[in-house]
Amino acid sequence: RIAERAAVDKDPKYTVARELLGVVLNHQKKTDEARKMLEQVVQEDPSDQRAVGMLALSLFSTKNYAEAAKTFDRIPDVAASDPRMAYGWALSLAKTNDRQRASAVLERLVTQPIPPEMLVLAGRLYVEMGDQKNAEICFKRAKEQDPNVSVPR
Repeated sequence: RIAERAAVDKDPKYTVARELLGVVLNHQKKTDEARKMLEQVVQEDPSDQRAVGMLALSLFSTKNYAEAAKTFDRIPDVAASDPRMAYGWALSLAKTNDRQRASAVLERLVTQPIPPEMLVLAGRLYVEMGDQKNAEICFKRAKEQDPNVSVPR
């Protein structure tokens, strides 16, 4: 967005604007630029959990699963409490063959109140990891929340 870009150009240390610009760039599929922007923010303030989370999501969206998993690991409570992050973290762990930890993250995800579409995604990931029992539980819960939601057969 123009406002964030102008704020960053005016004051490169304006962290919030750089975080927002990183998110916008990611949505615009300018993933390399977004990752670099978010990496700079995190490098300057490693305690900025919001920026770390946005960086992790950016890495996840570019299928850089190993780096995404490591980045999510830095903010476990934040990542587990945000359904998008928790799913990205679990999928990243599964894609790096850390299925035990992926299952633990998924378990935390599905115990939260989440929309049926997220339950379907969790169920599909359980299937991918060979856990049909938990997959069926997710699919059943999704159908209970929304009878029109599409679930795999």
